[in-house]
Amino acid sequence: MTTQSDYRRHEWNLILGAPSLTALILIQADPCSHRVAYQKVRAVVTAIEETTLQGSASALICSVTSAVRAGQSPLWPTEYPRDLRDVRHWALDACQQVAALLAQKAPEAEAKAYTHWLMRIGQRVAMIPDGDVIQFHDPDGRNARLRIALEELATALDARSVYDEFV
Repeated sequence: MTTQSDYRRHEWNLILGAPSLTALILIQADPCSHRVAYQKVRAVVTAIEETTLQGSASALICSVTSAVRAGQSPLWPTEYPRDLRDVRHWALDACQQVAALLAQKAPEAEAKAYTHWLMRIGQRVAMIPDGDVIQFHDPDGRNARLRIALEELATALDARSVYDEFV
């Protein structure tokens, strides 16, 4: 079992920020209005609230949800990309760092539980409809972009087998 005390500050920032990074990857993959982006971010908050209410067997997930509910948020480095086109790659790289960190410090079952939780959050974000876009325009293109983003997220988190459950 691992909790916040098992990680250095910059490591905890990565783990704590991973749910938001998940949403960011999917928002960047399928550009949407501010209203829909807000709904997607709200889906992350709702997932955290539901996880808190339902409980989790993972000490790490409980530690993250408790920290978020207590108002803690990650302190991001100042070197994040200023160009929006680079944000998705930056977020995917951060997710790769999370996976590497978990592989190094967390028991395998806990690492898998955390990445599975992140993938469920990603799936939930991807399912938010874009009511501002006329769907007959490119419905298959939107689905393909979101599917690719989920595949990239699964690869970054080293959660390929988890992603296959969603296909």
